[in-house]
Amino acid sequence: MWGNIQKYYSPIIDVLTFGIMIVMIAYVIIHFGKLPDEIPTHFTLSGEADGWSSKGILIGLIVINFHALVLCFVINYFLVVKSENTKDSLQLINIPFVKKEQLTEEQIYLVKQNMAKMLATLNLCLSLLFASIYHAMIQNGLGNQMGLGSSFNVLLILVFIPIFYYSWKAYHVAKTSHS
Repeated sequence: MWGNIQKYYSPIIDVLTFGIMIVMIAYVIIHFGKLPDEIPTHFTLSGEADGWSSKGILIGLIVINFHALVLCFVINYFLVVKSENTKDSLQLINIPFVKKEQLTEEQIYLVKQNMAKMLATLNLCLSLLFASIYHAMIQNGLGNQMGLGSSFNVLLILVFIPIFYYSWKAYHVAKTSHS
């Protein structure tokens, strides 16, 4: 499995992604008993808490987070990494203004490599974003912090960087033979 992944991106990205998830589950478990029954669960654009719910919502967030991370990993592994380098393997990858049937095997590989890197990096960024949310909710609930904090805004912007960067790279690779 790791050998297939290494052809497309460093598996360290997946290890970090799931490592962050495990650390945040431990963080929630450690602090869960100390939290009041209601904690801030919704924040304004400026980061101030404006909605409260039961602390049990943290468990729901963990389930959603875990599901999203595993789903993204599975999609990446089976649909991008595990499939052959044929034109059919690009059915789920949309590259505007490119005729996929005209791509060479090398271009297909490079497009898939960029998409695999994008999904893996996006998964890592989402893991960091969820970690920031868990941390803010718990620290707000304990009275140690007010609002989301500045790290959330930075991480939110960070989520979009791999999407634009790797999409541009895949498009550039696909268009090079058509010039």
